[in-house]
Amino acid sequence: MAVAKDKGGEPGKGDAPGPVKGEGKGQQMIRNPDADPIGQHWPRQSLFVGQNYSVEWNGGGGKFAAHQEAVNEADVDVAMGRNPIESFATVLAGEIPNLSGSERKQAEELLTAFGLGVYSETSQPNGDVALETAVHRESFESLQGGTFTDKRKNSDGIVSEQDFAAPNFYESRDISLMITNTHRSTRHGEDGLHNTDGLLHCRITETAFENYRENQHLQPSMPNHGGIPPECFSIALEVSCFAWLFDRFVSADDFEPIIRFTRGESSDHLQAQIDSNLTLQATQTFLMNCLRSPVALNVWSQAWVPLFADCTYELANLSLADFEFRDLDYELKEEVWNSIRGGTYDLSWASLRQVLPLFAKAGSVLSRQVNSYQLNETNEAPLGMEELAIQLQGYDVLSTVLDVKDAIESLGFDDLMHCGLVRLKRLLIVDAFGNHIEFDPEQNLPQVAMSLESSDDSEFAILRPRSIEPMRVLLNLVDGADETAQPGRAGYDVSPVSAFLLPDHIEWAMEVFSSEGVAAGQLRVAQRDIRLGGFQTGRLLWDPAPGVETELGASPDLGNAHANGMLSELINFSLQDEVRLQEAKRAYPETPMDWPEGVLSSLMRAIDTTLWNTDPLGKSPEDLPTLFSGRPLAVVRAELSVEVNPNDPGRSTEGTVVEVKLGDMERLVDGLLGYYIDNDYTRFYSVLTDHVLNDPDNNLKHSYLRTDSTVDVRIGQRRQLTLIMDPQSDVHVTTGILPQKEIGLMREHKQQQLAQIAPTYRAGPMLVDPTTVRMPVPDLILPTEWTWLTKKDSSEWGEDSIVPEDGKPHLPSGRIAAWNGWLKLQRKDD
Repeated sequence: MAVAKDKGGEPGKGDAPGPVKGEGKGQQMIRNPDADPIGQHWPRQSLFVGQNYSVEWNGGGGKFAAHQEAVNEADVDVAMGRNPIESFATVLAGEIPNLSGSERKQAEELLTAFGLGVYSETSQPNGDVALETAVHRESFESLQGGTFTDKRKNSDGIVSEQDFAAPNFYESRDISLMITNTHRSTRHGEDGLHNTDGLLHCRITETAFENYRENQHLQPSMPNHGGIPPECFSIALEVSCFAWLFDRFVSADDFEPIIRFTRGESSDHLQAQIDSNLTLQATQTFLMNCLRSPVALNVWSQAWVPLFADCTYELANLSLADFEFRDLDYELKEEVWNSIRGGTYDLSWASLRQVLPLFAKAGSVLSRQVNSYQLNETNEAPLGMEELAIQLQGYDVLSTVLDVKDAIESLGFDDLMHCGLVRLKRLLIVDAFGNHIEFDPEQNLPQVAMSLESSDDSEFAILRPRSIEPMRVLLNLVDGADETAQPGRAGYDVSPVSAFLLPDHIEWAMEVFSSEGVAAGQLRVAQRDIRLGGFQTGRLLWDPAPGVETELGASPDLGNAHANGMLSELINFSLQDEVRLQEAKRAYPETPMDWPEGVLSSLMRAIDTTLWNTDPLGKSPEDLPTLFSGRPLAVVRAELSVEVNPNDPGRSTEGTVVEVKLGDMERLVDGLLGYYIDNDYTRFYSVLTDHVLNDPDNNLKHSYLRTDSTVDVRIGQRRQLTLIMDPQSDVHVTTGILPQKEIGLMREHKQQQLAQIAPTYRAGPMLVDPTTVRMPVPDLILPTEWTWLTKKDSSEWGEDSIVPEDGKPHLPSGRIAAWNGWLKLQRKDD
């Protein structure tokens, strides 16, 4: 209970100067009336009052100690996780009664999503992926990774060099333990005993209870010897009065109705009990007049202040070969887990004992997360979130952390990567007075949170492969035109883009543009066969862009070695395709569907299949002419590496290989379509999985396509990559042993370049009015310009604006000419 002390007298009568404000230099200072809204009753200090009655001391008191509710060890629950939020969510979901296994799992995921701030994402496409990613991310701790310098444009439009934080190093968190139903100490508050607003009751001095002055029997002797401050004297009298009154109670059972009343119970049965006893009636009247908070009134009992957890657990090491790399993390192989559960796996358990400090703030942390979510008007919070936040605030839960990393090192483990199993054997909760309670894992299995759980949700905590030392994975974008073995880093004025590609399904071609968006030419199937339907085959031809003069039969030359290498290898593969095509034609002359698919057709279909799985509707933030016929792709240069920042300089990292997965087929927001490794353009590594690639509806079996979406990287090794990606999306980099990260193109490397791209469509021969090129063109929403490109003679190219057909007859003013040419679509300049 809080008592607010008022100011005392009226302003100007010997009190301290009140708040004032100035009207200007040299002018009179006057009092600000807004600073004193309630006049003389403006509080100037608070006094917090509470009392414990019948304290056991020198052989007396303690008659209500039997009222203390002992901790039932069988009710104690324990949960283990990689972070406090998911551990708390797991133990809380386990205490909800009458839930089936699947319902408890859903409740655990719901609470975890709230705690990690991703609940709104769980209702979106890939919501389960968002939750799994958040849980995985929060199982790591970050360490600063240094800085690097790059150029940026500031708010004034000036480009200058600035320092930026480099990617962080990460290491695995220790195991978080959550322990409930221990009757945790509430000496630091959060006991939930407040008014309906979650606050303590408050009154000002003049309203302090003074009924004892009206009854001579309620006037205990209180000597006014100056030892009690004047502000507290009336409160001290009140406390003495209560002590005199409580002495009339004989036992804890007599006092029980008052305890229930102070905690907010208001049932008819309780009121009947109180009305049947005059002492209870008088006490209730006093308490009602005092506006006393429940926490302000207690009978004495033996204090229970849990301070430490004496924990014994066992640790067993596993091999990295026992795990397989899945979409986001490593999982135990099914046959390995079955052998562990069946007792046939040769495990060597090491017993460890740690004495750990206990903390009591986990409930308030999750309460704040839930409360902040339900207060956000943009969120559609489920019903009951406000009540849940209040309950979590005072939830009976203690937390601590198992120092697994130190335990692993204490056992002499020297390798960089570790994985294993943990099981809890004994847990003692020890309080400040030497009392303790015990959690027995043999009788009550501990619960395991999402980051550590097994496939059958057993009592084992699975330590998935993690680095003992701080580690980071880097996918640095590098200069797209650099041909050296150690290319320079891309930045504000250095683009990582080597070229842009635009698949053209009308002509079975791939239009190619420079890194600036300027047309270079197209790679097309030499002889299309409509009988093949959804694919094409045979050799490829390189056609320079309209208006570009090259030698007949010249190889692609964009002025970029990486783009040239990719296009040249496609042409080389197409020559092999042509040989196989002629053989197939002789073997199956009447069944074209048995002819082998060509390399360009396979590549284009693999790209389309990937886009359909990861981004079926497209998500360009602005209208671009290229989107009229397809989606532009970027050929981007990058360098992949894994670095370690060891705490132990003596730990060897030589020979350690990390498996890195590029792209994420499980997401609808990943932009990677495939990549080339170490400048080898004879193999395109698609992010498609084997089952998608070999699906009868897809049937993508060309030798040019590979489906291994992971790259093996030794510690300290740098592997050069050429990425084929959607420039509007990010690329996800996944290792399992580190948090998933995202890499994307800067705005300076794609915005103007994509707007510059102007696709062309070969057409002809067409009868064209020599003075006005008129034809039907689609009416697009964005301002675009259609032009007609043609070579008017051996040395001159012409580009004429197209006049939209208006449906009226027009007579040509001269002789009509038949021309082959190209329709060009470009954005109209503002």
